[in-house]
Amino acid sequence: MLERLQAAATVQQQPIDDASHELRTPLAILVTSADVTLDDPGATMTSYATGLERSRAAAERMTTVVDDLLVGARQRARTIDRELIDLSELAVEAADSMRPLAISRSVVIVVAEPTPVLCNADHASITRALTNPIDNAIFSPEDGTVTVAAIEESGFASVSVTDQGAVV
Repeated sequence: MLERLQAAATVQQQPIDDASHELRTPLAILVTSADVTLDDPGATMTSYATGLERSRAAAERMTTVVDDLLVGARQRARTIDRELIDLSELAVEAADSMRPLAISRSVVIVVAEPTPVLCNADHASITRALTNPIDNAIFSPEDGTVTVAAIEESGFASVSVTDQGAVV
């Protein structure tokens, strides 16, 4: 019985670990965006509005992660809302949301050739899937460039995130 309880506790710990990792990025964006905006002596209403838009996007991602956690805790599968989305637009949004964090590390984020790449997918899941590799790329190496590209090839849509770090 103790072995079964230990196995159940281990299974329950994984979603918590995953959610913790996924919450760190939007929290870092919130803090960094606030710091960058507040430290700017020439801040304008436009720069404050941009900072608030990034904060809102990060808060929405955190809400999705928390919602997913609650669903898992209730042992119900999350409904995937597939809709026609443009991966290029999501790539631009994800890059924009991560810029304050990148700026703090002297890293430039570039979205390569933002031409429409349409596919049926879950907006929240794809946004989360894009943000994690961009976050990882920002931390390797400092003063580098992160390139995000949405690609459609042979009827398949994908997004690549590249940096100047070592290939592992």
